[in-house]
This record gives sequence, structure tokens and C-alpha cells, in this order.
Amino acid sequence: MSDGFYDLSGEVVRGCVGALDGIAFKVRKPSQDDSMNPMAYWNRKGFFAIVCQAICDADTRFRWFTATAQGSCHDSTAWQITELASALKVGGMRHGYWIAADDAYGNSDYLLCPYPGRRLAIPEDSFNYFQSKCRITIERAFGILVARWQIFLVL
Repeated sequence: MSDGFYDLSGEVVRGCVGALDGIAFKVRKPSQDDSMNPMAYWNRKGFFAIVCQAICDADTRFRWFTATAQGSCHDSTAWQITELASALKVGGMRHGYWIAADDAYGNSDYLLCPYPGRRLAIPEDSFNYFQSKCRITIERAFGILVARWQIFLVL
């Protein structure tokens, strides 16, 4: 799987096996019967939602997807409560392989996020550029999903 990301990066970045991000899908306000705290589904963008986390490959194919977090949950928290994140914390990932994520997640042994800030030294800025070449695939994958299944746009 890393060959696809290697190609996307102009043969610069090695070891990326996936791109991770979250998306909030609109839902109707849960009833008291469905949730002890319906307002936990209210997100910062002003609607009720379920936060989904996904990993895609270089061809924008979803390789892993979960929809377990309430709308008020931050992407990093939504990721940390998944079984996959727990498994990777314990077992790690094969040396030299990693998943691209945005700065909401934070670096780990298996997640590689961009350097923070705008005015970076050339090496860090270059890293961010090539890391984003990998990371952008998950945003494209979500765009394709929403465009194909228009139901995700409205309730």
C-alpha cells in the first residue's frame, strides 16, 4: 500500500500506508430514548452529527471506517476511542510505516502529522508539503463519498 503514496508524493515519501481523518455526518437530534445526552451530538459547526473516522489508501479507497463518536467529540478523541487506535498503541506498526493525519491528531509511533506553524524552516516546510500530498487523499475520499451519496448532505 505504501507504493501508491510514494507515487503520489513524487517518489519522495516512503512508508505511508494510509491517510486518516474524521468527518461529521448530520443526523436528526437523538431522542431521550436513543441517548442519555442528546446534546452530546451537537457539534461546533452547529448541527447534530456523528463523527466518523476513516483511513483510505492512495487510490481514495476506504480501508477502515468507524462511526462511533458523538458530534461534540474532537477528531483526536474520536480516533483514540477506536479499537484500531487501541490495537496500534499496543502492537504498533511495522518499523518504517506510518499513517498520515492532520495536526488535530498529534504524532505517535504510527501517526505522522505536519509541523505546526506557518513560518517554518525549509526542511519542516518541505516535510509538511509532501506529508500533505499523502494526507489529502482522505479529504478527497470523503468528497467522493459525499458527492456519490448525496444523502450525507441533507437530512
